[in-house]
Amino acid sequence: MPPPSDLAKKRKSLEEAGKEVPDHIIPPSQDELSWLRVKPADNETEDETKKSNHAITYLVEHILPGVRGSKNWKETISSTHLIDSGATPSDIAFGILVYENMREKWDKGDDASKSERGKYTSSGSNRKFSGWSRAGISRYNRHFTYAVRNQDMEEAMDVEEEVMKSLKDRLFKRASLEMIRKSKTRKKKRRISQITEGEDDDEDDEELPLPMWSVDQVEEV
Repeated sequence: MPPPSDLAKKRKSLEEAGKEVPDHIIPPSQDELSWLRVKPADNETEDETKKSNHAITYLVEHILPGVRGSKNWKETISSTHLIDSGATPSDIAFGILVYENMREKWDKGDDASKSERGKYTSSGSNRKFSGWSRAGISRYNRHFTYAVRNQDMEEAMDVEEEVMKSLKDRLFKRASLEMIRKSKTRKKKRRISQITEGEDDDEDDEELPLPMWSVDQVEEV
């Protein structure tokens, strides 16, 4: 899963090409991100629920992988609630702080100076490894305290269930599309090889296992 810095480049590229930017790579505001699991509104539609859960979904999908450093994070978050994933309130608070610290620089992309400090980077002599400012430490403590309280709210598991379902649906479709493409490429190369070497073109080609839907039914995300 691409980190927020790569997502910023992808968004800019799509916008410049006049293409639609997928919702899941649009960053939430800092306030929305710090709210984490938002209590579901009464009688809200499925689209409204997804919108309410956008910030924590973005956190889980694009920010926490860099904090956790897990190669299997995609599989974990698609089948496990955040509370049970191993991600701690400290991980969540640190992830949000890093995001807040670097977002303006990421959004500037290649125009940002490499020596430009983050929002909460200390003003020490070493620009790259200056540590956190007092404001940054205070901000981290706030995020940590709220993350602990937020995971214990009554609706936490309901929110996480919706987030997990959303990620599972989208990531599984993406994986299925990649599998179909690999199978088609493999089959095409095999046929070219058969023709070049004069082999029987009617021999059954070995293919990768495909999902139960066709490529036309799979949405590229």
